[in-house]
Amino acid sequence: MEKKIDNLEKRVSNLEKEKSSKSSNLTNLSGLQKLLVEKISKIKPQDLVILILYSTPKQTKEQIQNKFQSLGTSKKMLNWFKGGNFKQRLIDTGLVFEDGKNDDGSTYSLTEGKGTQKAISIIEKLKTTI
Repeated sequence: MEKKIDNLEKRVSNLEKEKSSKSSNLTNLSGLQKLLVEKISKIKPQDLVILILYSTPKQTKEQIQNKFQSLGTSKKMLNWFKGGNFKQRLIDTGLVFEDGKNDDGSTYSLTEGKGTQKAISIIEKLKTTI
């Protein structure tokens, strides 16, 4: 009986640790969202796509464009999606990859190495600029 209780205590402890780490990630993401809104005029379109995919992976181009609009970007930044910018500047350089398909089309995510590192460097740069 004691062995079962110890086992249950360990499992509860692990679940509590997971919950606290997830809530700290959510805090960081809400901080990222706040940073994006504050510095939106200083962010390049391709960097903004990287940050959007960093906060929420597996998005379609349309979902990314909708996020652009909700953040209050200019029409010029929305026009960045016309033509081959997305493919040439993000996919071909190894920052973003096609991460499956859903009913709305192809979904995209950051690559774990290059894409995630780029997102972190952009965040650090935004934090240090006033």
